[in-house]
Order: sequence, then C-alpha cells, then structure tokens
Amino acid sequence: MVSRHLLILLALSITLGSYQTVPAQQSGQSQEDLLQQRKKQQRRQPPAQRPSRPQPQVQPPPAQQRPQSQVQQPGGQPPPGQQSPHPQPQVQQPLGQQHPQPQVRQPPAQQQQKMLTSTESLQRIQDLNRNRAALQGINRNPLPPGQVTVHPNGQQTIAASGGRQINVRPNGTVERVSLRDGRTATFRPDGKVSSVQAGGMQIQYGLRGERHIMTQRPDKSVLVSTGVNRGYLQRPLVVHNRTYVQRTYVVSNVTYTRVYRTSYYGGVAYYHYVPVFYYRPVFYGWAYNPWPAPVYYTWGWARDPWYVYYGSYFAPYPVYPTASLWLTDFLLAENLRLVLCQTLIFG
Repeated sequence: MVSRHLLILLALSITLGSYQTVPAQQSGQSQEDLLQQRKKQQRRQPPAQRPSRPQPQVQPPPAQQRPQSQVQQPGGQPPPGQQSPHPQPQVQQPLGQQHPQPQVRQPPAQQQQKMLTSTESLQRIQDLNRNRAALQGINRNPLPPGQVTVHPNGQQTIAASGGRQINVRPNGTVERVSLRDGRTATFRPDGKVSSVQAGGMQIQYGLRGERHIMTQRPDKSVLVSTGVNRGYLQRPLVVHNRTYVQRTYVVSNVTYTRVYRTSYYGGVAYYHYVPVFYYRPVFYGWAYNPWPAPVYYTWGWARDPWYVYYGSYFAPYPVYPTASLWLTDFLLAENLRLVLCQTLIFG
C-alpha cells in the first residue's frame, strides 16, 4: 500500500511540477490530508514561471515620406526659404537676336525766352538790318536799337526807347508795333498794315485795300464804316430772353434795318439773318422737295467781269435736281458780284 501511494504522489508531482514528495511515514497523516495540505500550499505559492521565449520583434517598414506640395510662386519660383528640388531651365536667347529693353525718352526740355545782353542785342539788330533795303512796306525801315528778347518760337521782341515794343518774326519782318499809350498796329509779312487799334476804334484793312472801321460805343453798340457813305450801326437786342443783333444799314443815304443771330465757330462770329415773318412748312416745300426731273440751266453771266475774275474759284452746277441747289449757286454768284463791285467803286 505504501508503494502504491508513493507512485501516486510521484505522478502528481510530475504532472503538477510544483509538489514535493513527503514520505507518508514521516507525516503520519492520511493520503486525503496530504492532498488537502498540498492544495493549500499550491494556493499560497505562485506557480513557477517558465522562462519566456523571446518574441520575434517585427520591425515596421520605414515610413515613406510624402512629398510636401509646394506652392509655386509667380514665374515658377519656389516660396521664400525653400529651394526648388529641380533647377529651373534657363532659356538663353541666341546671339544676335536679343531684344533690347525699351528706353523711355524724356520729352525735350521746353526752351524759355532769353533776354540778350546790350552787346548781344546790338549785334542782333545789326544782323536784322543788313538786308532790309530789299524788303517792302514797313520792313524797309531799319529796326531801332533796344533790348532784344528771343522767344522759344523764334520770334524776337525789341524794347526800344519811348516805350515802343516791336515784335519781329523769325524771318526778320515786323509783325506788331505797340506804343506806350496802348495804340497798336499789326502788319502782314509783305509790310502792309493789317489792323490798327487806338482806344475804342479798330481799323481792319483787307487784302485789296478795303477798310473797315469799327468803333465801340459806351452803350455797347458798334459803329462800322465800310466805305464812303456806307456802313451800319450794330446794337444788341433781347426778345423773349433771346439775344439778337440789330443792324441799321446806310447805303447811298438810304437806311434799313435787319436782325441777325450770332453763332461762333473757331473763335469767329457768324451772323444769320432772321426774317421778319415765318410761314408754315408747306410754304417752303418748293425749296427742299426734289423736282420731278432734273433741270439743265445755263447762267447768263459767263462773260461778266466778276465771273471772269472769280471763275477759277467758282463753277455753278450744269444741272439741278432741286430748287435749293439752284438757289445756293444764285446766292454765291450774287455775293461775288457785289464784292467786286464794291472793290471797284469804293476801292
């Protein structure tokens, strides 16, 4: 019996691996007591730990770095502080085809008028007076000595004695003479008088010698003389808040009155005749309605003196589709005839 119990205990110790074999004779206890005691010891002592096997360490693969998205700057340049991984190709222009940079030219400095010294002024006036004998009109007279001022446009001003001021063109001809009291006279390049201004009176000379004298009066009226016993008195006229010009003409001691409206173009005043009466538009239909068929018309003044004189400048239509065109040529011809008659009669 004793050997049988020993075999059982040996088997249990081998199976459990933590029990110690105690001879039953020494303990003096029964087999059941021994089993209970062994179970209590097993609970109190921790089980023997077996040596742990080394676990294989799985190394994770190296993290793949994702390329950071680069924000391209204008012109393909990387942002500041970063270098481009790929060098930018540099385009080189072939020799002989390089485009020069445009150069901004500064406008030339505007010349200012220059006042000559006394010596320079004397020399300049002597140069202008050398060939004056070959000129005409006032240009034949030598220029007086004085202080010379040269203007950017090439004109010259001579400040002579007695308050006289003489404006000379770049070619040496006299353009204007001003006196101390305000009287002025202008001259054409041929030396003839163009206009005279004295106080409130202005005299205009035409190319053929005709003369117009205009006098400004205190009541804002203008007295105009166009020849012997010829002229008109012009005064402003306001009717229903509209301004007109009223002219009273005198021709061969006969007076008549006309009213005009004023318009300006290019700084020149133009006067349009205002009729005394207006009619309904149907009354004027003959002027703007075309004729049923064109009318061939021959004027009877082909050999008149005025047409011989102005024929190279004025040629009437040979055929007229409307009355307005016929009336236009009639008015042009009549005005040219009157101009030549005035020139021949009044000079």
